[in-house]
Amino acid sequence: SAEDNNKTYDCPRDGGSGVDYIYATPEVQIDWTKRLNGTSDSRGAAASDHDVVYAHVIVPSSAAAGGTINVATFNIYHSNQQSESYWSQRLERTSTVIKNNHLAVVGLQEARQDQQRKMMTGDYLGKLYDKFPVGEERPDFSPNAVLYSKDYTLVEGKKFPIEYDNGKDVNAMVQVLLQDKHGGKFYFISTHDPANVRPGSEATNNQSRIDNAKFYVSHLNELKKDGYPIFLVGDFNSRYGTGPNDPNCIITKGGVVRDSWEIYKNITGCASGRPLGNEIDKVFMSNDMGVSNMWIAKRGKLDGNGSDAHDTIMVTAIFPGTNDTKTTARSSDIAGVRNFRDAAASSNVLKKGVLYRSGQLSALTPKGADALSSLLGNNGTIIDVRTASQRSGNKDENVAGSKNISIPIDGILDQEPMVTDPKRRTQIAKALRAAANADGPVLIHCVSGKDRTGWLVAMIMYANGATNAQVMDEYMLSKEAFPTGVKQAWLNSGISAARDKYGSIDGYLKKGLGLSDKDLQKLRQKFGA
Repeated sequence: SAEDNNKTYDCPRDGGSGVDYIYATPEVQIDWTKRLNGTSDSRGAAASDHDVVYAHVIVPSSAAAGGTINVATFNIYHSNQQSESYWSQRLERTSTVIKNNHLAVVGLQEARQDQQRKMMTGDYLGKLYDKFPVGEERPDFSPNAVLYSKDYTLVEGKKFPIEYDNGKDVNAMVQVLLQDKHGGKFYFISTHDPANVRPGSEATNNQSRIDNAKFYVSHLNELKKDGYPIFLVGDFNSRYGTGPNDPNCIITKGGVVRDSWEIYKNITGCASGRPLGNEIDKVFMSNDMGVSNMWIAKRGKLDGNGSDAHDTIMVTAIFPGTNDTKTTARSSDIAGVRNFRDAAASSNVLKKGVLYRSGQLSALTPKGADALSSLLGNNGTIIDVRTASQRSGNKDENVAGSKNISIPIDGILDQEPMVTDPKRRTQIAKALRAAANADGPVLIHCVSGKDRTGWLVAMIMYANGATNAQVMDEYMLSKEAFPTGVKQAWLNSGISAARDKYGSIDGYLKKGLGLSDKDLQKLRQKFGA
């Protein structure tokens, strides 16, 4: 682990006693490695002649059945004209959107070679991502590319010509076959159909879009024979509902892929419209895939995502197949909700079917609402810990039979303020009491369902006798929805602060939060297995 932290090492060496190490297979990422001295550290080691070596490791996510992945299509808008010379200002926002939304694979359009080279430097995306193609292709034209996390391996990359200007010019559809650390493979395609009018052209390009759509269908049917999931993303330059020759309908009716919006909203047939983002940028995926969330980064070259013409369309996709849902409910069961699960999924500490956790319910579909209502029953309680500004414009959809309680807690990634901030402690105590006093099953959620929600669930688990490992295992399940957005160190910082300030987690619950013995007994009776 020390070697992984410092690539200049020829052989592991990091000081300390020099004889105790942690080894991991190459696909495991090491966030950090530390040592605790066995005699002087207040937390203490078991032996006086050895340091305690510990590390924060990240195990890669999987494309296996039921696994999730965050993908996007992003027309970053080229930089060739004087009026488009803001790339130096747009670059930071473009890179931030990709990193902060924890995107695993992104289809880029209108990404010129000078833009791609700058994006792929270490100051921006180069440390986290690779891309295809890597060579310089027609620097006078806006190429497509696929950007993918270094967690994945490029098995093969190909380019296929597609029509522009009614067949008088060609652009390239870029296709990659990626493999995750566990051997799962999937196809990802980035493309760009022509707009109605290109500079210097009199072509309407409608026929080119139709011809390209038919080519996509034929090509996808060939890829389908390989048996891998398929993503087709890009700027298709056509909106929904343009008649029988609507390219979107041609692609959907081809029988291999559906628009992610159709999957997300359970639309049968061809979508008639999409209120989310610019309708011309789309993410199609295999028919048997699921969608647990869909969101955008709004366009704006000076104050938005870095593209002044296109929104970034982002999707959390669920790979074909399902996890074992006989005893636990997972994201694929609740359409329109990200990071949903039974908090009892990873251990035998809590009763199954009593405490659920998730991200916000603002995009909950009617099908998802029915499924959630079935889980929570006629006396369920939904505890929403989002702030007022986070709820504004993102109101939770109604769930029949359940009551909603709003207990705002300011969000934070690092959990230490959950201990040190008196205001947060007050709200945490309110939320825990509300959960303990609920008549039926409880759902706790914030925006993403990983940080504030994760802390509350951790405290309920600790109150019911969970070990540190059991709490951490449950907390880290959120990596399925946020592969790079959940870190053990964040939860550990809060746990360490609680023990430093109050002596133990039990001390934090009683002294820090002011929970009485009766409150804690209710938490045990309500949720304990």
